[in-house]
Amino acid sequence: MDIKPHVDIKKKQMAIAAEAASGGEWAYVHKLFAVLAKKWSVSILLTLFPGQLRFSEIQKEMQCTNTKTLTLTLKLLEEEGLIGREVLDTRPPGVQYGLTESGRSLAEQLYPLWKWINDRCD
Repeated sequence: MDIKPHVDIKKKQMAIAAEAASGGEWAYVHKLFAVLAKKWSVSILLTLFPGQLRFSEIQKEMQCTNTKTLTLTLKLLEEEGLIGREVLDTRPPGVQYGLTESGRSLAEQLYPLWKWINDRCD
């Protein structure tokens, strides 16, 4: 039997995108939640909460084996102004990531939620 969702997800996503494009009052909220829903977004923000890390350190800390997904998510978070990227003058060249002021503010709000979830997993 083919079970269909009660709400057409594609139509809902299109409505959210249309509202964001029109500048509706909820546009930024929807856009931010869409960014946070991307794979690894919340994990990256919380991983960078203590301080700056190189790409390989983020990958190791998060136990992330998919380099492409991690790279794309880092780029998205950078485009949204939540993380910053610094090219290091080293050989070989390195890149270090850290939270922006906006990203730190968001991570401070996400941390209690993360803790609440982990407390229930024990």
